[in-house]
Amino acid sequence: MLWSGKCSLRAGGDRPALEATLSADHNTTRHKQGTQEVGDVSTTISDKVVAAASSGDIALPRAAVVVRAFSSAPVEHPVLTAATGLAAQHPLRTQAHHVTCDPHADDHVVAAAARQVNAADAACAVLIDRIDVWAATAVSASRAGLLHTETLGQLVDRLAVLWTRWTLLDTADTGAVTKPARAAQVRLAWYQLGELATAYDDLVTDVQTHRRWLPLYQTPTGPQAA
Repeated sequence: MLWSGKCSLRAGGDRPALEATLSADHNTTRHKQGTQEVGDVSTTISDKVVAAASSGDIALPRAAVVVRAFSSAPVEHPVLTAATGLAAQHPLRTQAHHVTCDPHADDHVVAAAARQVNAADAACAVLIDRIDVWAATAVSASRAGLLHTETLGQLVDRLAVLWTRWTLLDTADTGAVTKPARAAQVRLAWYQLGELATAYDDLVTDVQTHRRWLPLYQTPTGPQAA
């Protein structure tokens, strides 16, 4: 599919909101000055989530809201709070992983980086587990539909991975990579994020209409994980 300047997403659901979120993240990432971001992004979506949570109606957040949580302060929603934490862990994991793959790095540096990777993996597992524990009790399930292949936490984590990849590519120096090649990488990462977000929204719709239900599997954490 040809690149058209924004994610090519199917019509329906919260697709326009997601495209606006991705575009806003793209712009604010490029125009940060110190700790202040130029071009403030509207918090209407987050405000609606907080209002719903305060009224006791805590629903599954749509992809646009989850993506927004990756680059903003935690919102008072179990999924979005964990999503913010996942987005903080994955850049650290990626940077440490690059060190472990460096053939010229000192062995002690590689060992320290490997421990950082393991620590980030453990932290992510805990956050994924928190989402799944919440979903197991808060999301009504109907066994009449089809069983989905992964938990809600695992899907949010994959969104965080793709968001991290897109962000790091968009802000990194080109180095030995030519500008057209880097631009192509950024476009592909953005498209992949949008594509998975579409799948996430489809899952939310299917769960709400009882066409699919989430597995109760929860990510093992702690000593029992071994």
